[in-house]
Amino acid sequence: MEENFCLEVTTICDANCIMCPRDEYPFRFKTMDWETYKLCVSRLKEHFRQTGGGGRP
Repeated sequence: MEENFCLEVTTICDANCIMCPRDEYPFRFKTMDWETYKLCVSRLKEHFRQTGGGGRP
């Protein structure tokens, strides 16, 4: 079975989409620091397919 991971580098978004549950999230909005990003990519590089996710790119 193939494994894929999506690395969401930021949770900051000002789009205010009506269908987005962002007001219910139990965490504060932030952007991943560069060192954490590099560590994640190096550990997941065989499975790494996409950056991004919810919010603005």
